[in-house]
Amino acid sequence: MLTLQGAEYGSHKIVYLSPQFAGVDFGANVAPSNGNGIEFRCANASPSCPSLSSSGQTSAGGGIPTDSFRFRNEIQAGVRYQGVVGPASIYAFGDYIGSGVVNYTGPAITPAEPGVPGTKYNGQTKGISAGFVAADVTISGVTVGAPWQGGQYNAVMATSPKEAVGANAYLIGIQYVTGPFMVGAAYYGFDSQGAVALTGVSQRRENAFGAGGQWQITPGLQAYWEYIYGTRHQGDFNFVTQTAGSKAFNN
Repeated sequence: MLTLQGAEYGSHKIVYLSPQFAGVDFGANVAPSNGNGIEFRCANASPSCPSLSSSGQTSAGGGIPTDSFRFRNEIQAGVRYQGVVGPASIYAFGDYIGSGVVNYTGPAITPAEPGVPGTKYNGQTKGISAGFVAADVTISGVTVGAPWQGGQYNAVMATSPKEAVGANAYLIGIQYVTGPFMVGAAYYGFDSQGAVALTGVSQRRENAFGAGGQWQITPGLQAYWEYIYGTRHQGDFNFVTQTAGSKAFNN
């Protein structure tokens, strides 16, 4: 419901979606864990695929416990409004997601990657607690919209180390439609913990800009153009080798 993609998307859950009343509807879901035997199969648990049962597993080479990245008892609730006020068409929603996490009770962990002094990661993680709000307004073919998502999570709505910084994502976009033509642009920013081994050392910052347009020439024939530019940075993290403790390829 929240991102339609990420750690919470493929889990088995119970969902309720209400009828719409005066343009307002709402929904909620409960998931006992992030396990899904069809979509989340992997040979070994890891922060990106932490779906196996609790077993004290650690990632190969890094000494990082992976069961502790599995959330449990996830809850989510949201409300949405769709309506027309005078000349404006309005779409807005708000959503909250929260969870517990599998507890790691072993000894304190220091990632075994060299060159990461000062890391605060010790094997402990924290559950998800995040909010998501957005609205867009359309008047005379012009749509302006902006969502914001922030709170206690890492990457795409995954659990994060206990001492990690919170996440903050935002976007602002504009689109104009007239007849068969459409043009639009958007700017995006996302700050998060990023590499687990760098907890307390550095965090990840990402920014992107996109623009595009399309022309519906005839039914079934459409021409379009698009431009996208993005940046990603985290100090002491090598994006080529995907390892922490490196001064190379940090961007």
